[in-house]
Amino acid sequence: MAIDASIIIVNWNTRQLLAKCLLSLCQNTDGFELEIIVVDNASTDDSVPYVRQNFPNVKLICNSTNKGFAAANNQGLALACGKNILFLNSDTIVHTGALTAMVELLDTKPDAALCACRLVNEDGSVQHSVRSFPTFRAMLARHTICKYLGMFRDERNLYRTRNFDYDQTVQVDQLMGAVLMTKRDILERIGPMDENLYFYFEETDLCRRARDEGLKVYFTPRGRITHLARASSNLLGSHTTWAMFLKSMFYYFRKHEGKTRTFLFAAVFKPGLYCYAVCEMLAGFGLAAAGVCLRREKDKIRQKLLRSRRCLLFLARYGLRFLFY
Repeated sequence: MAIDASIIIVNWNTRQLLAKCLLSLCQNTDGFELEIIVVDNASTDDSVPYVRQNFPNVKLICNSTNKGFAAANNQGLALACGKNILFLNSDTIVHTGALTAMVELLDTKPDAALCACRLVNEDGSVQHSVRSFPTFRAMLARHTICKYLGMFRDERNLYRTRNFDYDQTVQVDQLMGAVLMTKRDILERIGPMDENLYFYFEETDLCRRARDEGLKVYFTPRGRITHLARASSNLLGSHTTWAMFLKSMFYYFRKHEGKTRTFLFAAVFKPGLYCYAVCEMLAGFGLAAAGVCLRREKDKIRQKLLRSRRCLLFLARYGLRFLFY
């Protein structure tokens, strides 16, 4: 029997979430013939024996080391036999109609390369899963002292698509990589995920390459998938994932914006980031001290302290090494 869709799930120490994800797929096939492939990136929990025992029909790839998100997805892709390919995070729950919505969109829009349905948070609220392609100015406004100075705020808001309408089917720049469907022949045309991107920017690069080939990326509000978000990244620590984000960002810019322009950007960005990190630490500690005295805004203080801690750990761990990213 022909396989309608191959679903590739990369797992790293998220057994409980993976179990919910696999169960939701088994219960909500939408009548499609599915092939589920789990690529385990050297988990130290009981993910592998659990899948073998409880989901024997799932194809399981067990890596001896963590190969990263892109490389693991490509391993699954090499094994996949479906006409459609769905890259799916382990921290998702698929609901009835989600697969149908994405398959039908790809079938009815000949220029569509990739698509995703609506993502929602655990409480049912819409999760912001659409963004514009990153620009130098947007990254300066988000990760450097420019944020405190109010510079390039419009570029940052454009990147984060603050006013995006999640109730319409529309072409977009990029989609969150937690849920991303495409067709096998599309990947044969634009290529698989770039394995130089260990974590972060994999979907951004894939969407950018699709656009460069004259293809389009679509969001559809039809269908719904719950995304619990940051399951694996939380295990690493925010300062580590921030470093991974920045390293992937520089690689992405070198690839798509050119080495010279990226070098000039980095010469401004890196000192600006150090200044931003120091300001975040001072602001966090100052707000915490004021909050303790006034006994107010506890949630805001907590969030600020978490960002201060991230900056402190980032500078302590990576220091001047960051200059060579």
